[in-house]
Amino acid sequence: MKIPLHLTLLSLSLFVVGGCEEPARIESYVISTEVPTEFLPQKQRMLGAMFPKGNQVWFFKVMGPEPAIAGVAETFRQFVETIPYNEDGPLLTSLPDGWRRAADKPMRFASVSVETPQKQLDISISALSLQENWEEQVIANVNRWRGQLALSNSTKPLAGAENFDVKASDGDGVWVDLTGDVSESASATMVPPFASSSRNAPAATLSQSASQKPQIASNDDPRLEYKRPEGWRDGRASSMRLASFDVGPEGATAEMTVIIAGGDLRGNVKRWLGQISDVDVSDELVDKALEDAQQFEVDGLDAQRFILRGDSSDSEKQMIDATIIPVGEEQSVFIKMTGPPETVDSQRAEVQTFLESLQFSL
Repeated sequence: MKIPLHLTLLSLSLFVVGGCEEPARIESYVISTEVPTEFLPQKQRMLGAMFPKGNQVWFFKVMGPEPAIAGVAETFRQFVETIPYNEDGPLLTSLPDGWRRAADKPMRFASVSVETPQKQLDISISALSLQENWEEQVIANVNRWRGQLALSNSTKPLAGAENFDVKASDGDGVWVDLTGDVSESASATMVPPFASSSRNAPAATLSQSASQKPQIASNDDPRLEYKRPEGWRDGRASSMRLASFDVGPEGATAEMTVIIAGGDLRGNVKRWLGQISDVDVSDELVDKALEDAQQFEVDGLDAQRFILRGDSSDSEKQMIDATIIPVGEEQSVFIKMTGPPETVDSQRAEVQTFLESLQFSL
């Protein structure tokens, strides 16, 4: 059979065209192996506070990327220090700008959302029954928080937490500021505060109200010797306190405490001024307090004594007479009287006598 000439020519044309096609060109690219900054894992920072009130311990905590936490750190601390309470707990009717109540979450009294340029932060507020051994309860919870940041347990006093005063508190509280390398996904598995060293404490303890009464200090801690001024009565006991006294008449009683804690000098003075003032504490006020401090020695150790008067406009004005004695690289003894100005003023000489009689076995 003969193939038509036009079909033969067409087949040859297709063969020539197909066979002469050039191979696809290979393009080369240089790709950077550096991860953009916004996608790099960021260190996580946690701020937390715990303090006793009545038969409960209140916990405030916020955690997030370092830049986000840095932007709210001062406001968060002031919020915890000054928040008012009623019989149900902290009042959250007036929050700082940019803060808002969030939906309720299990195991919490309340949640507060905070908008920052880096991330929306979640502040948790919860409560537990106050345990007989306050120090044990603090250490257990601080080390739990450390674990959430992939940090090992601390063997320092109070697991490295520092002394922290809250206006509404019924005793000594602690402040925690931690930074660690941990993915944000870890927050999804965080467990709530627990009452003792057991991680299996039942959830029901959050709503328990123990019928504990404040214990009276024995004031016989072997690490401390002193001469007690006349009229000083045993005050409220706490495992954080080396000694505790009630001073002055009923209705105008001042509290005198001796504790070992951390924190820098300027930071402590600024917090004390904030506890007795209605206005923001300026650097000038802190500078003046540091300049006016009485410097002397207690048991051969350098000491500074601060007489701080509040400017509160209400009828519950307070005054602080506080002495700081460094006893180690990161620890100091704090001898602090807080109460009505007339009582604290009347005890100036007695406090000096008490300080001069102190002897430490630390």
